[in-house]
Formats: sequence, structure tokens, C-alpha cells
Amino acid sequence: MNLRKILSKEITVSSELNKDLKLFNVHHSAIKKSDDFDFYFPDDTKNFTLFKKGEKIYHDLGKDYIADIDMRVIFPIKMSL
Repeated sequence: MNLRKILSKEITVSSELNKDLKLFNVHHSAIKKSDDFDFYFPDDTKNFTLFKKGEKIYHDLGKDYIADIDMRVIFPIKMSL
């Protein structure tokens, strides 16, 4: 099944397929607010990489964002509709 079609609601997923779907909550969004913005992890970091509580995630506006819980990083994808 094509995830993009599901996300764009071109197709729907039956409740039978939906029962094993894992959902995640967004705890924090990293949005660049200055030219000072930079991640502390390498460019080749994969989606769902685990960051432990206390790890530095990114730097912006003279401050570090430090994980306040164990969390995973998800990168947005560009979709052309």
C-alpha cells in the first residue's frame, strides 16, 4: 500500500489493517528561528532514531534544546500533490 496515498486520503485503510498501526504523538517540533540553528546529530541520522533524556538535539537563538524525555526523531518528507 502506498503511504502517500493514505496520508493524502486518496485511499482509506480498513479497520482490519488499521489495528496493528502504531501511532506516535508529537512532543516537540524543531523549527528554525535563526541562522544559528543547527542539529547536534549527523546529517545521515535516520527516522525514528532514539535520543535519550538529557541528550542535546539542536541549537537555536543561543539556546540548546535538550531532550526532556526519551524521544525519537521524525523528519518531514516533501510531498507533491
